[in-house]
Formats: sequence, C-alpha cells, structure tokens
Amino acid sequence: MVTAVYSCRDAQGGLVEHREELASPRDLQALFARYPWQNEYLPLERDEAGGGLFFQAGNSKRRASYQFVPFERGLGWLHFEAVLKPGLFGWLGRRAVFVDFDRVSTSEAKHRIRELFDCDIETLFERHRDC
Repeated sequence: MVTAVYSCRDAQGGLVEHREELASPRDLQALFARYPWQNEYLPLERDEAGGGLFFQAGNSKRRASYQFVPFERGLGWLHFEAVLKPGLFGWLGRRAVFVDFDRVSTSEAKHRIRELFDCDIETLFERHRDC
C-alpha cells in the first residue's frame, strides 16, 4: 500500500490537501490522470506556491517516498527519500538516502514512483544510494 498526499487548487484558488491509499500501480495511473495539472502551472509562477504530490511506502521509521511538484506542462521536480533507520536525534546512526532528480517529465516521475509498488524499501535504498 502506498499513501498519496497531494494538493491542488479549488474553485476559489486556494490549495486543498487530499489523502488516499493506493493499492496498485493502476491507482497511481488513475491519480495522475485526474490530477488538475493545468490548474497548477500559472499559479505557481504568479504566487510562488502550487500543488504537488507526495507518495510514501512504509511507516514513519522505515520508509521510501517520492515528492513530485509540477512547474510546467509535462515537467516537474522529483525528490526521492529512503530511510532504513531514523537514527538517534534524527541523525546519529541514521541510514538514509536523498536524491533530487531535478527536472523530469510527468511520465518519468510516474515510472519512478511506480517503484514504491514494485520494490521493497531496502531495494530502493540500495538502488538510489550511489546516485
């Protein structure tokens, strides 16, 4: 199960947060299909704040997550994080990896986010450790 938390603008232009559990890559595909991409680009330029999508597998101590922030038609920023051990005080003994993919297409983001369904957290950690 992958938790999706995403924000997008309502009819009045305010950001509204949504949360849902995705059971399969098909659910991920459906979320990307219904997300109001076109409503997020111009407000981001104007207000310097916009919507985004966050996906997490695991729990607060052991997790893998992707964050995708659209900024232009078909493009966005993608960030990956995997935490195997949170560590003492959030850093001592911590085993974690963080990767910024910078500018990626929406289809590449979808492909990478799908990893949360296909791989366990340890595999994702190892795969991205040397990026």
